[in-house]
Amino acid sequence: MAGVKIGYLAYPDILTNKDWQKKKGLIGKMKKTGIGDALDKAEAVHKKIDWADMAVSKDNPANMEELKTAIQSVKNYYAKAIVPYEKALTEVADTAESAIKDVKKMIGAGSVVKAIEAIVKEAKTQRLTLKSLDLEADIKAMVERIERRQELARIHMNDSLKKFVIGAKAFLSDPTPENWDKHIKQAGRSVSNSVKELENYNRVFWKEFQKFEGFDLGRMNIDTKSPDFADITTKKVKAAAAQVKDIASFKG
Repeated sequence: MAGVKIGYLAYPDILTNKDWQKKKGLIGKMKKTGIGDALDKAEAVHKKIDWADMAVSKDNPANMEELKTAIQSVKNYYAKAIVPYEKALTEVADTAESAIKDVKKMIGAGSVVKAIEAIVKEAKTQRLTLKSLDLEADIKAMVERIERRQELARIHMNDSLKKFVIGAKAFLSDPTPENWDKHIKQAGRSVSNSVKELENYNRVFWKEFQKFEGFDLGRMNIDTKSPDFADITTKKVKAAAAQVKDIASFKG
């Protein structure tokens, strides 16, 4: 898959049965070609394609391991959704080319033949475009993005850890929703981002650290109005602080 930037590939009007019915005229109506059925099938297959699933950036992979998973996911989706569309387009082209041979024999079929030839050309163009989707360029862009983010994560890791330790101490002295937002939320998110993106840290710590859900109270299902807010969040912060201590001493 190389050559054409991955994105939404619209279904051409010329490959719709509706357009074909307008152009086939009396000659086309007199001769059963199968073109309409082939066009309906191709359009139906196209409608099932979710083009977002063809982008390795869809789930925003944070490191090379996640990128490998994303690449395999795209390849699997290509086989599941794009290959059937390629086959449907081949059926359109083959059916139309076969019809040309018969329609040409009919008197006054010039305009119909041209309409069918245009269908063949467009079906083949769509099929060629699909085979030229540039997964390599998409991967390269994602690799560059990951490398930039990892470099920033390496630069800010120590500061993020220090800020969390300071913030945790301040929060534990007065565990209120306001102090969570002030001392924990951003500091915890910064540590989370660094741990997720740096592969050595990710491999050792992310499985457990991701349970803090980026220190988002909503995602953690913690109600700020709960009478148990202080107890619940104190336990969370102490647990996170213990992990932060391990992360800070890690020599990966």
